[in-house]
Amino acid sequence: IHIGQVTNGQIACQQRYTAKVDFEYRGDIAPNHTMTHVLNFALRKVLGTECHQKGSLVDAERLRFDYSTSEPLNLAQIQAVSHECNRIIASSLNVFTDVIEYDRAAQINALRAMFGERYPKFVRVVTIGIEPKIALSKPDSTENFKYSIELCGGTHLRNTSEARQFVFLTDDALSAGIRRIVALTGKGAQRATQDANDLLDEFKTAEQLKDNDLSLQLPSLSFKVDQAKIDAVLKLKLREQLKTLKDRDRV
Repeated sequence: IHIGQVTNGQIACQQRYTAKVDFEYRGDIAPNHTMTHVLNFALRKVLGTECHQKGSLVDAERLRFDYSTSEPLNLAQIQAVSHECNRIIASSLNVFTDVIEYDRAAQINALRAMFGERYPKFVRVVTIGIEPKIALSKPDSTENFKYSIELCGGTHLRNTSEARQFVFLTDDALSAGIRRIVALTGKGAQRATQDANDLLDEFKTAEQLKDNDLSLQLPSLSFKVDQAKIDAVLKLKLREQLKTLKDRDRV
């Protein structure tokens, strides 16, 4: 079943139509989707197996991931999650898919699935760095925990290197025990990195300013930091640097 909105012309029953995939749009979604799986894996590695997925949204611009936790990620944990995601990209791991019976897939000890979700008899298993048949051949092996193994029907990359880069933007509270991470991959992540570098250059210039020149520059820097969609750790450091400049300006 295809569900959509008519934006040009008219459609009618009994007429023939040809459906085409927008591969450019799909190509922007795929890295965000694959890296959502990688993020899920990285969070489990950093926070432990008690961290569970509570929802997600993947589009061409970003990825959004909701997860269970008792407290927000600290700076070291954000850095660790980001590092793990980018390490997996740099490792150029192949992404595999296979359709198998749910009862068989559920035997894999490292399988990540949505708690309470109802699955059909046959499911699509998406693995990163290990073929599904290998994980199935040794479902109790601790080696399985070294890889991302999930049930998923969405579009994905063929290799993690195609994601290019991962940028962790925010980690915000949704409700008691549930938080939401927003991140960028691919072209979006590369733009964010360039924006961050440009902002760093502005701060280096501001460091050299004195008296009224610095006072005039501070409001612009403050606004740009607030609006910037850049790495969360770097944004925090820039806020600290901005505070130092403001303190210096008051003297």
